[in-house]
Amino acid sequence: MVFCIARIDNHGELARKFSLDPAMSVSDLILHLHRSCGTDCAKQLLGDFAFAIWDPRKRQIYAARDFMGCQPVYYWRDGRAMMIADNIEKLIALAGEYPAPDEAYIAASLSSAFAHHERTHFADIKKIPPAHYLIAAEDSCETYRYWRAEDIAEGKWSNHEDCLEEFRTLLKQAIRDRLPRDGRTGVHVSGGLDCSSLAILAAGELRSENRKPPVALTWYPPPHPDHTDYERGEYDRIFSVCEKANIAPVFTTQTAQNIRDVLRRDNRIRPICNASYNERLVQKEAQKMGVSVILSGFGGDEAASFDGRGHFQQLALTGRWMQLAKFAKASGANPLRFCVRHLVSGLNDLFLSDADLKKMSDNIAWLDATYWKALLNILNPFSRRRRLTPSREQQKLIDEGLPYIDKMFETRVQPLPAFPPIRRTSSKSVRCQLLQWSINTARIESWAADGARFGIKYTYPLLDRRVVEFALSLPGHMFIDENHKRIFFRQAMAPVLPHNACWEETKADPARIDPLIKCMMEAYVAIGEQLARQGTQSPKAAYIDMPRFIDDLEADKINNRTRKGKIILAMEFLGIEDLEGQ
Repeated sequence: MVFCIARIDNHGELARKFSLDPAMSVSDLILHLHRSCGTDCAKQLLGDFAFAIWDPRKRQIYAARDFMGCQPVYYWRDGRAMMIADNIEKLIALAGEYPAPDEAYIAASLSSAFAHHERTHFADIKKIPPAHYLIAAEDSCETYRYWRAEDIAEGKWSNHEDCLEEFRTLLKQAIRDRLPRDGRTGVHVSGGLDCSSLAILAAGELRSENRKPPVALTWYPPPHPDHTDYERGEYDRIFSVCEKANIAPVFTTQTAQNIRDVLRRDNRIRPICNASYNERLVQKEAQKMGVSVILSGFGGDEAASFDGRGHFQQLALTGRWMQLAKFAKASGANPLRFCVRHLVSGLNDLFLSDADLKKMSDNIAWLDATYWKALLNILNPFSRRRRLTPSREQQKLIDEGLPYIDKMFETRVQPLPAFPPIRRTSSKSVRCQLLQWSINTARIESWAADGARFGIKYTYPLLDRRVVEFALSLPGHMFIDENHKRIFFRQAMAPVLPHNACWEETKADPARIDPLIKCMMEAYVAIGEQLARQGTQSPKAAYIDMPRFIDDLEADKINNRTRKGKIILAMEFLGIEDLEGQ
């Protein structure tokens, strides 16, 4: 065994199946499976894992990663040797040098929110994608998929209650399997469906074992009298969940200094995700309270608590007009227009290219084109020659939203392709696409690297393979009805959750978001002033249009809605490591 970080949830079952000692170590279990099953070894395992095995007979390495990538794994292969580790920092330390940059990846990461299942900011450092194993020999290195969401068949149950109960049982088991033997358990609490369910169920499991309750970690500042009625509703849900779990919420206050602390890292080595700023505050509080494992509800939206996207298109494409008309009536829409719109939407996603779908989306977003006008511009051969022309004001918004990429760099490097659009041809197809989004794995990788510095391991019960496969087996109509999205999860958790947390439809959280944005802008303006005064020695600045970037960090420009996202991308890539010492 060259490398192994694993928590195997079906250890006992595999030991019985292969007549092994149930007390054997995880590494020995995996080695035996590899000898018995060969490349099918990873497919046998349930849990979070990454490992590599050297086969001296074949003179090759077999390495694998769990099906959702919950355990990060990176490797460096330069023609002379291959190194493997759970983070990039270790690989660079082992090599004693920085590898060459992957400039196509850098260009893509500056253009839009971007991540890749295999590539990183460094040309020679790669990742094993989720649900893949790798075979590396002296002159070759290939990855192969061992699990596909599309292969999960639709299930059948004698009645709906049995289905709900089976799901609750699986989720409780997933939580039990992730509770730490040593140290306290932390749970994210937001008042939302996923986190709230895990917090209450985890509290119950720990209570049944006479262990300390979980630490309820929030991204929210303490409640304030000036909060709006909607914001007070956010806190009401948090307090209701904590009361049900008999735990007290730990609030965290965002600051401009915390934003700077996150930006001090090298994003190429310790990736920053959109939740890093809030989560760093949580990690500090968790460490103080002896938390060794945090149970996160991240990943529920893609499977168990899915919202039903694609179901309307599926009804339209399969001619189930009367069912679709019921949804139209419930929403107050014209039934005929509602049905035609979703039929056309489904046909577009079946037959249009990625480029045409993106062009439609851009025309609607930037040029205020109606859906039908944008579609005709794609389909009509005459209108295709006459591109929709932006007004002067629209062109100004488009120009303000351009990425901060250095012009010479932009002309010589073609960025990696952006995420393909989600094609809503059925509920199942949308779930399969979302589960394969590399941006989801990017958050897992970011939290893993950050948590390790605080002695904290992140686990994701809603990304347990048993839970995900169960959710994938549910037919599309079980996720949405005339009154609610995410209806299956709501029904399953109705006996668990307080009513206000279970049935709240909106997901906006201004009580958390507004302070975060305010602190980010405060920190960014100060960094802009510092850059204007003293410049930067960072080699990463060569990839950025620094004059334009610094100019747009001024207080009266930074809040522009079209440029804000691109400013964040450039700032997180550039970082402030070299500024902090000046």
